[in-house]
Amino acid sequence: MAVVWQDNENNEARKPTLQEVSQAVLKSKNNRAPGKDSIMAELIKTGVCQSVDVRNSVEGLERLRGCAVVEGFVQIVLIDGADEESWEGVSFPELREVTDYLLLYRVDGLRSLAALFPNLAVIRGNNLFLNYALVAFEMMHLHELGLHSLTDILRGGVRLEKNPLLCYADSIDWNRIAPAGKDAHYIGANRPKNECPMLCPRAPQCPRSAAGEPLCWNSNHCQKSEYQQRQQAASVTRRG
Repeated sequence: MAVVWQDNENNEARKPTLQEVSQAVLKSKNNRAPGKDSIMAELIKTGVCQSVDVRNSVEGLERLRGCAVVEGFVQIVLIDGADEESWEGVSFPELREVTDYLLLYRVDGLRSLAALFPNLAVIRGNNLFLNYALVAFEMMHLHELGLHSLTDILRGGVRLEKNPLLCYADSIDWNRIAPAGKDAHYIGANRPKNECPMLCPRAPQCPRSAAGEPLCWNSNHCQKSEYQQRQQAASVTRRG
């Protein structure tokens, strides 16, 4: 089963140590067996899939093919030896919602999630990974998250740590996307901000932070405005 830590009764999340994160990733496994061809065909017909644990090879991601909603978690971990070419053409535009969490850990060659999950809009956080709903940890080649369709993390925080090339982590207002985890997000030990290009799109003009800084995922995509987020939230409520 996946190793998850729930918030305590006071909803106060203790920040786990680096060792605890690593140990939890190594212990976490998908406890649901896939069907023929590593895909549960009867679920793909409806676009609803169960938890997906991908490790060791990029090819394992094919278990996400046809999934619009993952009822559970998505873990992409411990893929060694992959390069940028390994990820060319790998895309899952159908995926729009994950009900638990999205975790990335020590995945080689992956520079961005923009092509991988271009339409992922909602992470519900029903079950969390160490109190977090979105984690990117020790991703050596990740330059940006690029999750430009993501508007709602309904429970849990965001942890982006020890990704030495990661930019644009500070140009997103995570409290807008994940208000339930407000001020519990942890962004650290990524590429220094003064070494990042941090160029947001000029047109249309991106929304601004409280400090007046533009909010964007990369040079092509702004963070969605509060109005766009309200529209998305209304859609999520209707589906939920």
